[in-house]
Amino acid sequence: MEIKEKMLISDFSFYYDGGKRGGSKMVLNHVSFGICANDVVSLIGPSGCGKSTLLKAINRIHEVSYSVRVEGKIFLDGGNIYDSTIDTIWLRRKVGMVFQKPNPFQKSIFENVAFGLRIGGNHNEAEIKDIVELALRQSAIFDEVKDRLNESAMTLSGGQQQRLCIARALATKPDVLLMDEPCSALDPISTQKIEDLIEELKKSYTIIVVTHNMQQAARVSNMTAFMMSGELMEYGATKKVFTNPLKKITEDYISDMLNSSGISELREHIVTMQAHVSDMFRNMLDGFAKLDIKESQVIIEKDRKVDEMKHEIDRMISTLIALRQPVATDLRIVIASMKISTDLERIADHITLIAKSMKSLKKILTAEKIKKKIQKLGFHTYAATVNKIFEGALQSLNEGNTLIAKGVCNSKEEMLGSSKKMIKELMVEMSSKKLNLESGLQFIQILKELERIVSLSGNISEDVIYIFEGDGA
Repeated sequence: MEIKEKMLISDFSFYYDGGKRGGSKMVLNHVSFGICANDVVSLIGPSGCGKSTLLKAINRIHEVSYSVRVEGKIFLDGGNIYDSTIDTIWLRRKVGMVFQKPNPFQKSIFENVAFGLRIGGNHNEAEIKDIVELALRQSAIFDEVKDRLNESAMTLSGGQQQRLCIARALATKPDVLLMDEPCSALDPISTQKIEDLIEELKKSYTIIVVTHNMQQAARVSNMTAFMMSGELMEYGATKKVFTNPLKKITEDYISDMLNSSGISELREHIVTMQAHVSDMFRNMLDGFAKLDIKESQVIIEKDRKVDEMKHEIDRMISTLIALRQPVATDLRIVIASMKISTDLERIADHITLIAKSMKSLKKILTAEKIKKKIQKLGFHTYAATVNKIFEGALQSLNEGNTLIAKGVCNSKEEMLGSSKKMIKELMVEMSSKKLNLESGLQFIQILKELERIVSLSGNISEDVIYIFEGDGA
């Protein structure tokens, strides 16, 4: 039989052995479909439908832990991977696997990637070094770790660990890469990096991805397999499966998932926006500490990106309200998200105005005079405390922690009182001509902007209370 596909799953059934109780449990029921070279295939379907089991069956990793029985065949480049002559170590080099949660070894970053090569008998250190670097570059992480290859992989962030695991899989030069919900444990920014990486890797590899995220499936894959209760319900081009499926059961599942994931996607965008504004605040604090005008320019550029994010969130909210008519908790989330995104945009605007005031001060006073005035008034300490309040508001939002939110609300008055005291001190210096009018007004402007950030952080915290308790806002 001539097989044109890179991989062909043919009438494949999978059973878990019942052990001492006898019998067996069927998990996959006569599944058949083909995968062409350089395809990205998304496996979608409800939990327990057999997606991850099929993925594990494709490189026989299940045999490490379970007693199973299979029927049918899975072909890789025309050869049946369940043939008795197949070496599973060879197979797992040809078909790499990336799991749901990052699982780096308790080894250095370098040795994590080199592990498969050493196990495979490669002892050529120069060659291993080249392959490790190539795999890290292919996984878009080399520039982030090139100066710390001998450090423990456990020091990396979750997103970096997942890309390291991808590099480890790529180091053995597989033909097929399997990914079992590779982004489910990651934040939106890390998720975007993994999706961008899939787009790049498909030029060289055939990729099969299990995902519960319908938007992700639509973004990264050109083919989609929809499974239900161990059976393949539909398989075809992703665009067709999502927009014009053959079966109503496919349409119903995708519609339901898109409806529920609309709220999840909105949350992800809010998290991304708040991370961006948080970075702006850190840039502002660095600008205070170093009196660096370059930080001001960075802040101004980032503010434009925040404006773009706000427009996208507004668009998403309009779509959710118009098409999905959310109710109860979902409706509270949508309403609060509208207010929170507005507050985040305003905070970004106030940070930008502070950056502009710092630039103006540099034109009026010497760096030494600005530094002395900041130290005397306690500007940097006050700004750092405002940042803690802002970060507390964000923490309460991300964790759904109304206790933290109430703490932020309670700290508003104290912070506003401290600001008024500093403004009064500045007014005295200006009236006695110890401080010229123009520079004094710039310092007051900065304090006023920090006051507004405190108030807006309180607004965000009130919205958190509204979402999770239904009170406030």
